[in-house]
Amino acid sequence: MRTLVLTGIKKMEIEDNKLEDPQRGWVTLKVNYAGIRGSELSAFVGQNELRKSLSVMGHEFTGKVVKLGEDVDPKLLNKNVAVNPLVTCGKCRYCKTGNRQLCLERKLIGVDYPGAFAEYVNVPEYSCYEIKEIPEASLAEPLATALRGVLQAGPEIDDRALVIGAGTIGLLATKIFSSVGCRKVVSMDINDNRLEHVDILINNAGICPFEDFFKIDIDLFEKVWKVNVESHYFITQAVSKHMIEKGIKGRILIMSSISGRVGGEFQTHYTTTKSALNGFMHSVAIVLGRYGILVNSLEPGTITTDINKDDLSNEEKRKYMERRTVVGRLGDPEDMVAPALFLVSDDNTYVTGSELLADGGMFINLQ
Repeated sequence: MRTLVLTGIKKMEIEDNKLEDPQRGWVTLKVNYAGIRGSELSAFVGQNELRKSLSVMGHEFTGKVVKLGEDVDPKLLNKNVAVNPLVTCGKCRYCKTGNRQLCLERKLIGVDYPGAFAEYVNVPEYSCYEIKEIPEASLAEPLATALRGVLQAGPEIDDRALVIGAGTIGLLATKIFSSVGCRKVVSMDINDNRLEHVDILINNAGICPFEDFFKIDIDLFEKVWKVNVESHYFITQAVSKHMIEKGIKGRILIMSSISGRVGGEFQTHYTTTKSALNGFMHSVAIVLGRYGILVNSLEPGTITTDINKDDLSNEEKRKYMERRTVVGRLGDPEDMVAPALFLVSDDNTYVTGSELLADGGMFINLQ
């Protein structure tokens, strides 16, 4: 079989090597997909003492079971599996209590045993987890690492999280924090190269301190304007420059509002900013279209968020707004997910300069 062998510092060669039969309790996999870990990159440049010259690395991988050793469940044959690369004794108290990572005799596929940078690899049966044959499954090992870290942190709904380190595990942890309901997740790194790639920008900053028109002074107006308009303007400017420099045909979504189309007695400052955002979006879509960057705005109707929590605490006001909404209810933040995802996804290849109204039919019922 062909293997990719580390032969020296910054040297790897493809060699033909004999594949040994799987030992008792082990199986042979035909490798489907293998990821490259940072530790393997450091070994390639000679900065990792664990991975020696003439070794076959690769411990993040998936494969198809093509051969069984003795005492292996025959149902595993021809199954696609992801692999936990740990090889442990199976006898100590750590192994028996499901904490194999603490086994004092633990070894690693790709370090102590030949790894998955090869056509075939032998692994223990207990390390195999049946999966669908998809490339992303090769991320199971770093995903498990990230998931354990997040679970140790114990995030709750609406928490804020900071992830220090934007490598693969850090980015996966960032995604997990977001998926479990953290309101704001920030990823940071000292390596600028990890922070220099932006495909999608969603401008979501907005405030609406409800106030009587005659009581709005210059300070309050400027505060709302700076958050609702200036922040969108200059972050869009900065990110679009980056996209153009990198040759990225990105997507930009500006969160506007139904208030950009209709008035509001206690929102004269807010409606002004949302109307301005729509005009800004139209102009920027023209500027960036030549670079393949699509720019649109999403206009939510009345959505139950912190911005209008106090206003909607008035039961009479809430019921009135519900009656004016064709679908018979106010919106939830989750209602904005699908339209937003479409506008910033690769599925959107032609829509730009558009205002997508997502209001449950409120606008047509106000006419």
